[in-house]
Amino acid sequence: MKWLLAVVLAVAAGILCGSIIARSALCYKFVAHYQPQRSADIWLGYRARNETVSQLSVSRELALLRAQFADEEKWRAALRANHLCAWQLGRVVKDHLRSRAWLDRQLTLATSVRDDECRVYFAQHQADLVQPIRYRVAHLFLAAPPETPEEVVTTKRRTIDDLARRLKQGEQFPDLVAQFSEDEATKKRGGDLGYFSDARMPADFLAAVRTLQIGQLSEVVQTKLGFHILQLTDMKPERPMSLEEARPEIATELQNAKRREAVPKLIVDLARDAEFVRK
Repeated sequence: MKWLLAVVLAVAAGILCGSIIARSALCYKFVAHYQPQRSADIWLGYRARNETVSQLSVSRELALLRAQFADEEKWRAALRANHLCAWQLGRVVKDHLRSRAWLDRQLTLATSVRDDECRVYFAQHQADLVQPIRYRVAHLFLAAPPETPEEVVTTKRRTIDDLARRLKQGEQFPDLVAQFSEDEATKKRGGDLGYFSDARMPADFLAAVRTLQIGQLSEVVQTKLGFHILQLTDMKPERPMSLEEARPEIATELQNAKRREAVPKLIVDLARDAEFVRK
């Protein structure tokens, strides 16, 4: 990682020199003549010169760089080796953050999605916009991931088998979940995992869920995470989605498509604006 940062610092030093020269569009053409490989970067810096960047953001980026070095002496040695001091690096980082903010803003503008675009997409793809079958399950869980020692796995297997026996004898599922489940996120709400579709759960977990009727408790189920006793509490069948339900998914799809078009176009535009001066 340190060698990589040294390269970054070296490049940053070059960018700093170029950015100092390229403070105006007029100076830019002369820089492009002598440093054609950096022309697009310099022009980007010129475009982004008015972007607002907080000192907190700069300090955070500098702290991340500084954290790559074991001590202050090695950090300062790396700066000296790249002919930089702390304030120069801070200026480079600030310019970088300005450029990034400008690019983000351009891409946000280029990838905004209008309501009429969502409606057209919905009309054209309505057959594919389906809410999949969803299950609601509660579980009593004892953790036993692959790295668990064998003797611990054996103990937990005995415990979960005993809990399954107690459930068959009439003890209440939520009570045992609250006492014994090791899923801290769900034990206080009766082990409720909420609604989920096939895409959200491991195949071995889903295979057990699909065998249950609403209200039914499963036998002990072992997955790669550990041991479960499952209860299917509700199920919603597959159905077509409405426009409002599908809107977030449609907007994401359209934004991704626009981004794929916008990024190459932005690169071309920056390169075209860079107008190399040739002898």
